[in-house]
Amino acid sequence: MIADNKRTQNSVWDDRLLAEQLKELSVLDLGFSLEATGFEMGEIDLRIEGLNSSSEADEADDLSELPAGPPVTRLGDLWLLGEHRVY
Repeated sequence: MIADNKRTQNSVWDDRLLAEQLKELSVLDLGFSLEATGFEMGEIDLRIEGLNSSSEADEADDLSELPAGPPVTRLGDLWLLGEHRVY
């Protein structure tokens, strides 16, 4: 058991391969939930979706040039986003 735990600490995922395998499993009628793999459905969906969009970078994610000017928020500001609050 100790060796199994140590082996998982030193391992890494091939994210693309994992997403491809999850996608293949998702189209099969397996008779059990994909969550039995240890991943939640939201994470599985995001990984599969990432296969299609990994080549296209979202401009909103590009932080190479931060906008100049005064800050738009201060410590203690409360932003209202529909029913959500960001403090």
